[in-house]
Amino acid sequence: MARFAGEADLEAFLGSLDPDYSPFAPALWQTGVRTARQLANASKPLLLTCGLPELYIDDIKATAARTGGSEPALASRVAERVLERVVERVLKKQRHTLTSLEDVGEKLLSETTPDSAWFDNTLAGFDYQAAVSFFESSVGRTMRVLWSQASEDKHLQVCLNQMIPQILTSLEPHSSLTYYDTHASGLRGAEVRIDCTITDGPRCPAHVVTSAEATFSMKSHADQSQAVGQMWQRLEQLGSDQDMREKWTVAIVSHSDIQFWQLQKSQIHCHCSSVHSFSLSLESAGFQMLCRWLASDPQALGYSPPQLPSPISFGNNEEMHATAKVFDNSCKHDAASTLHGRVMVFSGRLSDKSQAIAKLPATGALFDQEVENLELIRSWPDLSGSVVHLRGIGHTSTWPRPVLILQPVGCLVPYDIGHEALLNIMKQFALVVKQLSQYGYIHGDLSYYNLLKHQDTDAALLVDMQTLMPLQQAARAGFRTGTPLFMGWNVICMKGHNVSTELESLMYVLIFVLTGVLPWRHVALEDHNLPSIRYGAMASDEFSRRVLSYVCDECHSMVRRLRDLFFSPGYSTDVTPDMFSKQLPEHVQ
Repeated sequence: MARFAGEADLEAFLGSLDPDYSPFAPALWQTGVRTARQLANASKPLLLTCGLPELYIDDIKATAARTGGSEPALASRVAERVLERVVERVLKKQRHTLTSLEDVGEKLLSETTPDSAWFDNTLAGFDYQAAVSFFESSVGRTMRVLWSQASEDKHLQVCLNQMIPQILTSLEPHSSLTYYDTHASGLRGAEVRIDCTITDGPRCPAHVVTSAEATFSMKSHADQSQAVGQMWQRLEQLGSDQDMREKWTVAIVSHSDIQFWQLQKSQIHCHCSSVHSFSLSLESAGFQMLCRWLASDPQALGYSPPQLPSPISFGNNEEMHATAKVFDNSCKHDAASTLHGRVMVFSGRLSDKSQAIAKLPATGALFDQEVENLELIRSWPDLSGSVVHLRGIGHTSTWPRPVLILQPVGCLVPYDIGHEALLNIMKQFALVVKQLSQYGYIHGDLSYYNLLKHQDTDAALLVDMQTLMPLQQAARAGFRTGTPLFMGWNVICMKGHNVSTELESLMYVLIFVLTGVLPWRHVALEDHNLPSIRYGAMASDEFSRRVLSYVCDECHSMVRRLRDLFFSPGYSTDVTPDMFSKQLPEHVQ
């Protein structure tokens, strides 16, 4: 009898029958399938509960029956399929990781010579007094301590994320610049954690100016070519979201060095600076250039303002004036979204000076659906403080269709948020999940980008109510919606949503904020390997290496307990909000 040595053997066997079959291996293995004969004899109801479409079942059973008594034949087919899969994954890795970017970086490095004169003539002057003010402030002193202790890349990233806006704050008395975090302005993607957007207010809102890669040493030419290659890839991604951008200014930062690049959208030739030593000191040439860069007029660096809509009128003679584009899913790289069609979101101010969001859904039908959902939520008073609400329906000459005017305006949960504040926010969202379920609904897309906090407090704010749906509808097999990076495993396998899968998404958001790492972040939803990759990272011994090793020591036990709720022993779809919240302590020690 042909016996599978493990889940991987079963997956390889199913894949040898048809690539569409392999994603169901984890569920079949959980039910106890260990041989081809057991698979051939499995009942149709059992296979349906494992998520197999009825169309697949007869073919799988028939083929398993033919191979069930022939172990050599099965072993040969499995070995052949495993070899195919290994080759496929190696090729895929070469396409999607830095290995293929060295050639790009090498080409840029070989064709570009340092052009210090361009930077000297274009960047603003170094404001010595503003830098002194930064270092003398309590934040500046803290930054210098953190920098001296930043022995690991993730600490360096946190330090840079905190440092850049603080430098801007110190420069504000001397300039009109304002700091924006690209994650807060809606540009999706977990590959690059250090992005910052700089603007000079209403003249030139919301532009990505830096994409600092903090994991490379500038001393090694090979490492530098990797960094430049990844920089170019990132700019291609961002460029599709900002059609009017012609030039990109980028910093590549390591613990001791920094280099600046200016790239033209239409050609591969670039300006680049020399590699400067970098430390948090007034004498550091790299630090001085960073300050000059942050103080420069974006238009002098070649940045054009985004296309903002004309004033949006709504209600009783009210108007909203958009000041920044917050989100536009027209970009080809936005694999985080499963929405079909272009969604645009802008932030701005109303006639009463309050902040608001203008959202243009992808289609008229989706607009009607979101309005209906927002009106429904308005009738649930216990959710009024934690869910975005509809201020009005607006019209502008820019678009023929109406837009949603939404309040309040939230912000993404910052990566450096304190642990107690983060856990408090997660408990609030678990309560929102519970309250929605009591009305018979789920949100359907609990992602990092929809779980916001109020700007001035740690109060939770749930946005994007377009995906709100009745539990009965969401539970249907074959139904799938949400952001792939944060989808529950059951949802990926198209077995339907429920309250437990919503909480599973909430767990992934918590891990993402704590670490910035999810092992499946580069795997597309269409990839047949995604279910097994996700399950393997969470349910196997690989969890400690692939997830837990990125979590700070004081949060280890909490994250492991949450994982056990959903994946140990076996996968569970019965987790409740109370069970979830119970695993979140009041204090992290």
